[in-house]
Amino acid sequence: MSPSHLFKFTVVWSFLLILTACQTVPKQPTGSLSASFDLDTLYADQSIIGTTPINPVWSADGKHVAFLWNDQGYTFRDVWSYSVETGLKQRLTQHAAGVSVDRSVTGGHDGISEVVWLDANKTQIAYVLDGKLFIKTADDEPLQIESNKNRIRHLSLSPNGQQLAYTAQSSLYTRPVNAAADTPSNLLFDTGQPKTYIESSSWSNDSRKLIFKLTDTSPLPERVIHYYAEGDLQKYQVQRAFPGQKTAAFNVGIVSLDGTNSRFFDRPNAADYVWNYGLSADGQSLFINSSDLLVKQHSIY
Repeated sequence: MSPSHLFKFTVVWSFLLILTACQTVPKQPTGSLSASFDLDTLYADQSIIGTTPINPVWSADGKHVAFLWNDQGYTFRDVWSYSVETGLKQRLTQHAAGVSVDRSVTGGHDGISEVVWLDANKTQIAYVLDGKLFIKTADDEPLQIESNKNRIRHLSLSPNGQQLAYTAQSSLYTRPVNAAADTPSNLLFDTGQPKTYIESSSWSNDSRKLIFKLTDTSPLPERVIHYYAEGDLQKYQVQRAFPGQKTAAFNVGIVSLDGTNSRFFDRPNAADYVWNYGLSADGQSLFINSSDLLVKQHSIY
């Protein structure tokens, strides 16, 4: 090796030694590793990312929003309110406090499913829990309404704020907002068939009529699915059509508040699915948005 090459080699080698000596060795982490993330944490009853607020509804005066939420991250949702003027969040119901947290087998209780404002000034709400109807005012205890009815759904307050509409066991009902708890609801429409149910409803602007979507699943064949669970053979009965067989029928109807003058709107094929519908402001015209089940032929009537 020539003297010049030897000199260059010595300089480079010395530089690398100095650079290595100046580097800091990373410190080992201290503390307990017991709180580290694992699959048990991911699937715990208490969500690590919280519980999403759902089903927000405005009060008639536009000053409050009611929504369903659990601030502890569990699945059971109570009713909360938010004031637009003050920014204050307030929990209106306390049902989650009496529910067991350990729901790993059933997947968790979702809690209250629907809520509507009856009177924001009185902090009065109506809501559905386990298919039952409740009304709560301010700090009073909630009152169960129509305890003999099950599967209550689709709460809807009339535009004038005087009537509450809902469906129960395939029937459509209304009741005055200020009615006593023991006052029976008014039956507007009864399907009369256990396999026919009201899927949704909507008020007319004058609060005198209700438009509703009726789904008839009676044409669907019934089938039994066998599966093995909990150490034994299980049976699960479903309604399912194979290609070429009849499917469900979908209709849109309208009924007056006194339960009279109910009628349905004819379409060329009742098996075409109804996506949505709407009544004009003057109550004289109705549109129905529907299509075949493959969504290849889309029609608006």
